This record gives sequence, C-alpha cells and structure tokens, in this order.
Amino acid sequence: MKLRSIFLSSILLILFSPIGIDIFLPAIPQMQHELSADTTAIQLSLSLFVLALGIGQLLVGPLSDRFGRRPVALTGICVYLAASLVIAAVENPIQLVMFRILQGLGASCTSIVAFTIIRDRYSPKEGARIYSYLNGTLNLIPALAPLMGGVLTVWAGWRSNFYFLALFSAVVLLILFRSLPETRPDSTRHSQLFSFKPYLEILRNKQFTLYAICAMGAMSVVLSYAFYAPEVLMVQLGLSSIQFGLIFGANALVVMASSFVAPFIIQALGRRGSIMIGSILMLVSGFLIPLLMNHYGTSMASFMLPVAISCCGFAFILGAAASLSLEPFGDCAGTAAALQGCIQMLGASLVCILASFLPVIEIFSLAILMLIFGTFGLLIRFWLDRRELQVAPALNK
Repeated sequence: MKLRSIFLSSILLILFSPIGIDIFLPAIPQMQHELSADTTAIQLSLSLFVLALGIGQLLVGPLSDRFGRRPVALTGICVYLAASLVIAAVENPIQLVMFRILQGLGASCTSIVAFTIIRDRYSPKEGARIYSYLNGTLNLIPALAPLMGGVLTVWAGWRSNFYFLALFSAVVLLILFRSLPETRPDSTRHSQLFSFKPYLEILRNKQFTLYAICAMGAMSVVLSYAFYAPEVLMVQLGLSSIQFGLIFGANALVVMASSFVAPFIIQALGRRGSIMIGSILMLVSGFLIPLLMNHYGTSMASFMLPVAISCCGFAFILGAAASLSLEPFGDCAGTAAALQGCIQMLGASLVCILASFLPVIEIFSLAILMLIFGTFGLLIRFWLDRRELQVAPALNK
C-alpha cells in the first residue's frame, strides 16, 4: 500500500473529531432556545464529547494493537453515524449530552487509528512532518465547518448539522471499507486488554510524559478558544451565525497556513526548536490579551488577534510534541498513541472545565492558559537539554 494512500486514509479518519466539535458552534444559541437549556448545558455537551474522545482512546489503543487498525476504525465510524442520527432527534439537554458522549467514543476510534497508521508506516522524523501536514489539512474543518453549520442552521435548523454528520460518516465508511489497509506490524506487542499496566510503563518514560503534556497544553488553549468563541463573538459582540462562521473560519485558515510552515521549521530547527517557537508565541498571546483589553475592552481585536497568534504557536507545537512523545514506542504504537491522545484530549477538556471556574472573565481565563502552557513548553526544552548534557559525560566514561 502506497504511503499516499495511508496519508489520505488518515486525513479522512482524523476529520471526525474536529467536525463533531466545530460544525454546531453557530447553532448553540438556537439549541439553547429549542431545548430550553442554558449555556452551561450546551457547553457541557461539547466538553463531554472531548472527554469521551480522550477516555475512549485508552480502550481503543489496545484494541487496535490486538485486533488491527481497520476493524477498530470502521466500528468507530458506525458508532459515530448512529449517535449523529439520534442526536438529530433529541428533545432535551440530557439526551443531547448522553449521545454526544457516544459520538465522542466513536470519534476516539477514528482518531487513534489516524495517528497510529502514520506511526506504523513512517519514520519518527518523517512522522513529525506528516503530523504537521495532517494538522494543516485538518484545519480545513474549523475553517469550513462553522460557516457550513451557520448556513445549515439558518436554512434548516440546528438538527440539520447532525444529519450532515451522519451523511458524512456514511460516505467515509463506504470509502474506507474499500480502501483502508491493515497497517499493524507483525511485531506489535499484544498487551492484556483493559489493563492499566502498559500505560503505567509508558508513563514512566519522561520523554513521553513531558511532550504529551506539552501537546495537551497547546490543545487546551485552542479548545478553550472554541468554548468561549460563541459567547464572546455572538452574545457579547452580537455577530450572526454566519458572521461567526466567517471569523472562526478565517482563524482556522491561519492555523492551516502555520501547520504547513511547521514542517519547514522542523526541518531547519528540529522538533524541539519548533516547540520553542510555538511556546514563545503562546507567551506573547497571553501578554497581549490584558494589554489590548485595557485599551479596547472586549472587542474583535482584543480577542481574535491574540487567539490567532496563539493558534500559530499551537500549529508549531502539536506535530513535533506528538512525534517526540511516540518516538520510543514502535512496538506498541497503538497503546502509546492511545495514551498520548487521552492525555491530550481528556487533559485539555478538564483544563477547560477548570478554567471556566476561575474568578475572571472568559478572555482572561484564556490568557492565563496561554501563559501557563507557553512557559511549560520552554521549561521542558531547557530541562531536557540539561538532562542530556548530564547523561552524555556518564556515557563517555
């Protein structure tokens, strides 16, 4: 199977999680009205989708190592399709939350397999570049989905967004049923299913743990932006659903462009250099927010300009950090990718939930996350460099 086919399959598989997050954002005010729900309930359905996406990966990773990548991916698509159809017919917020969790579990299957088949077929360094290209292509969804969701919401109501997700799932299922190869290496270790021992062994690897947290921090910033954007842009600044989709999509195009620049940064400065640049951009964004808020108050400039800069930082961090975290685990790539994905998505979801309880307005909560995780990205770079300098003399003795 050609590497191009692997790449194209991974693109289709990775789309399920972002489209499940982004397409219905413009419909949130309409959903609140029709389901008699407050903002917290609708945001909870988004948080729990991401939470299920993270937790599900702990189960999916070992399953993909045991039974193969292909059956796990196709099963996940079927679950996602069924959940989308049910959500389109829900009558209250409780039903919405329940089936969003199921939809998140389906997305966890596709997400794990998307990254695992890249790890199966590409070298670690090439994999970092492919992850960045994948992330760039992936950002077509945040660019297009909110605008599409806004049009669908205005034209046919919020439920049409979930009918569209079901149709998308059916089309991808047909394509991958014919074209998705089985990439699991013969040397893959089979760990005991639903055992935490393999995960504990992986967590003992400092390179894995630090870079997985680094990726989680970058994801936390972007996810918090997605959580707060409907409230800030549509409620506080009064944008329409379609205007929201245009602004949200424009920022996603910035991320996409940065993601296509990231492989060149990795080629020139290495994966750690890319993470350092991304972390500096996060810090700059965190300092910009209070400065702009002081001059302009809550405005498009004080919210979207720092967000755009931090999202560039996210693009430089994510692919490099994911690759560095998975590098030591070629013999159990599915399990390692599952744990990395769980830390990234589950951790980001929990961070966003905790940030919502901070006694500050939404924009300042976002600034705090930018400062914390920008600092963390710089610290692990210098900590690991110092550790390697200490290990090198010992190896030469």
